[in-house]
Amino acid sequence: MANLARFTFGTTSAIVTSAGLIVGLHAAGATRATIVSGLLVIAVADNLSDSLSMHMYQESEHTEARAAFRATVTNFVARLAVA
Repeated sequence: MANLARFTFGTTSAIVTSAGLIVGLHAAGATRATIVSGLLVIAVADNLSDSLSMHMYQESEHTEARAAFRATVTNFVARLAVA
């Protein structure tokens, strides 16, 4: 169940971020290419930021190194797949 919790956190965050970006750029009259470019930038930048933050938190909680790394990778992959 713990792995599912890590996966759902990553995907939920990615969906909300992506939806916000799409709605905002569309409202501003952006072209389809601009929206796709924005999604690609957000997919990488926001994903790295959240995954690193999650990893640093787990290290501060003295989580086993292997478990912290797995959670970081799971979060990164889930967010990248959804974005």
